[in-house]
Amino acid sequence: MKERIFIVEGALGSGRKTFIGNITKRLIHTTTIDYDMLLKTPAEKMGWRNIPNNAENYKFLAQIHELWTSFNDKLLLNVISTIEEWSENKDRLIFVIPKFQSDIDKLIISLPKYQIIRLFVYRKEVSNEFNILTDLNSDIIINNNGTLNDLVREADMFIGKYAKSFIRLDTRPVVKGDVKIKKSKKSNRKDNNT
Repeated sequence: MKERIFIVEGALGSGRKTFIGNITKRLIHTTTIDYDMLLKTPAEKMGWRNIPNNAENYKFLAQIHELWTSFNDKLLLNVISTIEEWSENKDRLIFVIPKFQSDIDKLIISLPKYQIIRLFVYRKEVSNEFNILTDLNSDIIINNNGTLNDLVREADMFIGKYAKSFIRLDTRPVVKGDVKIKKSKKSNRKDNNT
């Protein structure tokens, strides 16, 4: 089976980073590659200061992104290198939070040996001014109605469906009384690709 990479899409303010944060703090063997964090390092060296929800800040990061990708695509190469390092060890979950649709397209083309799963965080209230990642051709859609509790519930459902084996022992719910551990049954299903 191909290693899975979750590309996390959604407009600025949709809650995609909060959603992934709620997942990764409860799981082991995960990493998150955030394009914004990769862009902030060179931006800070040029005197840029992070002012949340500021159009000029966003524009400056977008210009650095454009320069970096048009010159030698070092940004994409850094992301691919990180993914390859992490996937050397099996049983890893990798979340990538891209900046633009072009980043998503390049990742999908550059990583054919991986199973790419597109996860879209949708929030109705997000301003259209920053709607940069709104491709609804995603494999998974997370509805963020704006409350943190509901987003945490969505994260719990995601973990239950896609990442059960990665749950950190210290974050599992405590169950009082006798606990019975079921042994997993080996699947008798044959792979159709063999």
